[in-house]
Amino acid sequence: MKKRRIDNEEFHLTNIDVEELKERGNKRNLISPIITIITFISMFLYLILIVKNANNLSSEIPKIIGISILLIFSIVYFITGSSINSKKRKVLINISAVILFFFSLFNILVETNIIYKDKNNKVIDFTNMNIEEVLDWGNKNNIEIIEIFEYNDTIDKDLVFKQSVKVDTPIKNIKKITVTVSNGPNKDKYNIPSMIGWDLDKVLDYLDEKKISNVIINFEYNNDVEKDIVFKQNTISTLKSDQDLILTVSLGNKDNIRDVKMTNLVGENTFNTTIWLKRNCINYNIEYSLSSTYNEGTIIGQSINKNITFNPLEKKVTIIIASKTKVTVPDFENMTVDEINKWANTNKINIYYEEFYNETIAKGKIILDVETKGNIISPNETIKLKVSKGQLRMIKFTDLNTFTEWADKNNITYNINYEFNESIPLGDLISISHDEGDIISNSDSINIVISQGGTVKVPDFINKTKTEVDQICNNSSFKCIYEYETNSSVAKDTCIKQSMKKDSFVPVNTSITITFSK
Repeated sequence: MKKRRIDNEEFHLTNIDVEELKERGNKRNLISPIITIITFISMFLYLILIVKNANNLSSEIPKIIGISILLIFSIVYFITGSSINSKKRKVLINISAVILFFFSLFNILVETNIIYKDKNNKVIDFTNMNIEEVLDWGNKNNIEIIEIFEYNDTIDKDLVFKQSVKVDTPIKNIKKITVTVSNGPNKDKYNIPSMIGWDLDKVLDYLDEKKISNVIINFEYNNDVEKDIVFKQNTISTLKSDQDLILTVSLGNKDNIRDVKMTNLVGENTFNTTIWLKRNCINYNIEYSLSSTYNEGTIIGQSINKNITFNPLEKKVTIIIASKTKVTVPDFENMTVDEINKWANTNKINIYYEEFYNETIAKGKIILDVETKGNIISPNETIKLKVSKGQLRMIKFTDLNTFTEWADKNNITYNINYEFNESIPLGDLISISHDEGDIISNSDSINIVISQGGTVKVPDFINKTKTEVDQICNNSSFKCIYEYETNSSVAKDTCIKQSMKKDSFVPVNTSITITFSK
């Protein structure tokens, strides 16, 4: 029990009681700053998490501004509250601080996906989804979808069967997802024999019998091969589903072209029609028209009627092909590869990409083919597009073989000259027109000068003895080859002939044949 004295009916505290009250007051005064600091830290941490986790920072600006204003308000609020002496008001200030702390704590737990796991903010399972649906999902969530196409025997074409990011991963930190898309089966289909020397009709019968459809038949004038005979073939092996069989058929001598009697093409398929036109040297245009009566790909019209005779080198035939839908080729120059693939998937168009270096068009951009823009095509057709590989730069020259392999691979024109040079060894580089790292333009030609080594002056060996010749050859940079020949007028082992004329200059290591008398 603490001692208290009653003096004149008033309470008086001892020194011990005063110190105890001061200690309690100090503890109470510390509570408010501690709560304020903890609340401020939690609010600031919440603001950092919003900025860090923002997939698209511009979309989070309203939230960031709101939290910043609340943070400033809380600081001013607590500073104002600390100057108030009323105990009740300080209690209210502390309660407000605790409420703000739990507000920020709750939002931190949400931002870190500890609580309230929203399925809409997670990566979904793309397996067996069409790539077009996946691209749409990526656009909606501001995530770049990178496509890799692979052949797959069990998954239908254009369906996704792999993804680089696991299902249910929060999308806030995801910028790119790579998906693997099925290109359909890639099984061996046909064993292709050599058709070189076959007549075109025999080829067509064979293709029809074997049901081979991935065939391209080209026609060229050839004075050495009879008309309608195959003289080129790209493969003689097992043909796979992703390969084309390419045959080249002779049109014979162009001077022997005669007038053609037009046949009825209506009702024929596109393949047979174009083969008939090409084999008869007829130039043609293709147009498409919607048709509800003919199957897609069937000829429904022709500009020159049957039985009309005309010169194929002077007239062009227009054929009209039935189509269920018309597809207009867009301006590929202003589209990304992803946009082109999406357009192709939507319209069932096959895209074949070829990569080329280009000094003016950025890497990954389409090298525009003006003939394709605005064309009307039908589904399942193939469009070949050239894609820029960016600028081609000169490699470091190490040896001639490495350079020529690189230049041939990239279709670069080059000229190689040889010069004698006393100071540069045989086969080494003397000069080159482009330095390492220089941009190679499409029209550039690279000029190279290679050393043939030094030269040596051929001495006069005639009438010298073999001993004298040995001494000269051993001290020279050419090679001596000895031969013997019967000569009754010259003493044995005396030189009577030399293969290189005296005082002429020959490359180092040249072989000189020296003939001695027998």
